[in-house]
Amino acid sequence: MKLRRVAPFLLTALLMASLFASPVTDRIDGLSLDSLTGLRHWVFGLNHQPEASPTVVIAIDEESYRNEGLNGLPVVM
Repeated sequence: MKLRRVAPFLLTALLMASLFASPVTDRIDGLSLDSLTGLRHWVFGLNHQPEASPTVVIAIDEESYRNEGLNGLPVVM
């Protein structure tokens, strides 16, 4: 009797695990994270105002590494 109660859950878990481990779902790899992020912004709005969130973008190209200041430093990427 206990097996009859647990078997559907085990079967569902096995089916879902095999589905998400298969190569078929590789096409939607990042879709769930993107969907959850969009849903969070839609439900809760912005957590921080863009004006109050200082951001810095630093672009280092190959020419920068050839200059004296960065010459000889290891490149991580």
